[in-house]
Amino acid sequence: MKKHIILVFNLLLLVILCGCYRSEYTVEMNGKKYEVNHNTNTIYDGKYTYEFDYTGDATSYEIDITYPNGTFYSEAYGDEDSGYVSTGYRNTGNEGEEIASVDDSNEDYESGSTLCYLITYNASKTSPVGKILLVIFLVALGIFFIVAPDKAWMSLEGYRYNNVEPSNTGLAMIVVSGVFFIILGIVVFACIFLIK
Repeated sequence: MKKHIILVFNLLLLVILCGCYRSEYTVEMNGKKYEVNHNTNTIYDGKYTYEFDYTGDATSYEIDITYPNGTFYSEAYGDEDSGYVSTGYRNTGNEGEEIASVDDSNEDYESGSTLCYLITYNASKTSPVGKILLVIFLVALGIFFIVAPDKAWMSLEGYRYNNVEPSNTGLAMIVVSGVFFIILGIVVFACIFLIK
């Protein structure tokens, strides 16, 4: 029983650590600190607060930034055929109204490309490969516990004893653990890939 508790605790810790995504972080660049908050969708540069709408990850994303003066900047990246799909400044939320840049406002705003880098900075630090492997591991472990509870019991508890068969309660606990691991794998998958 202790081994089950330790195993479950370690797997939960692994889920927490692998699924971590820092939603608030500070980036220092060119001697300036930027506070990026994905909960409120804002970037603060010490003077101005920029609002943004971000969907995607570091490899494929769409970003709309609203400057303090109401100017918008949009950037999309990760088209299957080519890199940048579109970038540009506009006076309003309408796609067709483009201006040269936010520099026209005579304010010392950050460039749109710099702000997009800051928004994707944390996403670029996490690779989806580890997360996918975690989901596969959890679901595979759950399936193994359900399909072969006797072998799972033997690998967890049975090796300690000679000529012993697991009890029905022990096998039931292994199956319940398997269902738990599959549900946990599905929840981790949903949190990582489906919830934005």
